[in-house]
Amino acid sequence: RQVGVVDCPRVPTDVDPAAVAALLVQLAMTGAVLHAPALPERVTELIAPELRGLLAVPAVETDPLAREARSVRQRRAALRGHASALALPGLAGTTFPELARLPAVSAILVTRRPDHLPAALQMIIEQSYPELELVLCPHGVEVPVAVRKLLARCGRPYEIVPVPGTASFGEALGAATRRAGGSLVTKFDDDDSYAVDHVWDLVLARHYSGADLVGKGSEFVYLEPLDVTVRRPSGAAETDAQLVAGGTMLIARGDLEAVGGWRPVPRSADLGLLDRVRRHGGTIYRTHPLGYVYHRRPAGHTWDAGQGYFLDTAYARWPGLPAEVLGGAGRPPRPRGPARAEAESG
Repeated sequence: RQVGVVDCPRVPTDVDPAAVAALLVQLAMTGAVLHAPALPERVTELIAPELRGLLAVPAVETDPLAREARSVRQRRAALRGHASALALPGLAGTTFPELARLPAVSAILVTRRPDHLPAALQMIIEQSYPELELVLCPHGVEVPVAVRKLLARCGRPYEIVPVPGTASFGEALGAATRRAGGSLVTKFDDDDSYAVDHVWDLVLARHYSGADLVGKGSEFVYLEPLDVTVRRPSGAAETDAQLVAGGTMLIARGDLEAVGGWRPVPRSADLGLLDRVRRHGGTIYRTHPLGYVYHRRPAGHTWDAGQGYFLDTAYARWPGLPAEVLGGAGRPPRPRGPARAEAESG
């Protein structure tokens, strides 16, 4: 993990191809940036196509964020193509079709803000994870006709679970979770930004960490009034943790039920779940922060320390949303609809 870049211009042809391929894959899984442009054919055919393509690209990134993003892409490709729980079922898929299926994930979105729905739903629909269901919970609001049309043509299974505005946020999350069909559930917030591989990152982190709950830190923060993204300390990545961002949590439905589900509270339901997991002896794991950007609006947050808090604690900043954080394509700022005094989460 202390090695940043491994440049491998040539590979001896008299070495066991399986041993070479295994070494390259294992290095990629550690996060080291690899460059191996001239692999022997017998080695190449043993490496998953996604990872093979990345290994051929020169390691020229000098910007720390760009190098970090490449490291994450390579590690993700290595895990998707070679992690035992994913690769072995794929090899046996023709004989045992059900074995080859990835765990089904239900993405839960509770919102009071219909104007945020098109952008928020589009980010869920665009997720690259194939076994993904969308559970939309309008909290005391109507779902616009345009949003219903978007869902009807999205190509993913979905549920609409309306709850009255008098229900607490925790009760709304509980109602949505009861209708979820996935063995895993993850929470999206309606005003944050997510890269297309975000759900994949969470599923992979759960696989290699063995934790009961996984998530990302709110390390990248977009300050809407300034149109600036800052990066601030948010704890170590790829380690056991006490906290993760509420809009990134992924947990098995059975584990969620075992700790008592969501607390029926108007706010801080995310912190309530983390507390319940810890008190029941469960483990929490924080993966890398890329692919998630926490948004701060001019008003409407249940906890508001002001923009100065984020600026004073930041150690890097960018105009707009940096492309590397969101998988290579920065998103334009969202339309700033009227702020609501009742925010769904902190």
